[in-house]
Amino acid sequence: MFFRYSPRTLTFVNRWLDVINADDKVWDQNAFNELARAGWDPITKLHPEEPRLYMGFNGSLALGTLPVASFSGGHTFFIQRLYEVKRVQPLMVHCTFQYGANAGKRNRMREAMLFNDPPEYFTGASYVSVAVPKAPSMGPTAFAALNYTEKKAYNVQGLHMQLDAVYAGIGLAAMFNRSIIVPRIACYCDRYTPLA
Repeated sequence: MFFRYSPRTLTFVNRWLDVINADDKVWDQNAFNELARAGWDPITKLHPEEPRLYMGFNGSLALGTLPVASFSGGHTFFIQRLYEVKRVQPLMVHCTFQYGANAGKRNRMREAMLFNDPPEYFTGASYVSVAVPKAPSMGPTAFAALNYTEKKAYNVQGLHMQLDAVYAGIGLAAMFNRSIIVPRIACYCDRYTPLA
């Protein structure tokens, strides 16, 4: 989020904080959405001078959407890599939900070289690395023709092929008292949709 300073913005942010602080069960994102969309009609409540903006917070605050390639969520940054497709400089990434809690978010940041690790994290010990095989090639059209059970089996098969290589690497690392560099593990479908 980016907020441009104004008295109206301060009013909105203070109201948002009041709602969050009044009930610790209120999720900050839901509170934001409800306040921002209060009195909003996407057809008639456009900004009078800027058609890319709309008037939210009961018509008192101009709101807009930041370009997702530069201001990415986890999926558009780590999975779709939209900033590469659009050839733009990413300005920020929001580590969104990804089934791995905080450790998963930290790992995604580390893989993208966005986590602030000390240099010795990469150079301070002896390492073992392994190459992981890829699942059998299948295009989006062929994948779409599979039923739910077949899609799940394809994804699990690809995962097991990769994990077998990782398990061997863990064994070698333990045997020779080294640290394993965990390779990038590919997920062949995201919610049963093939990844390109």
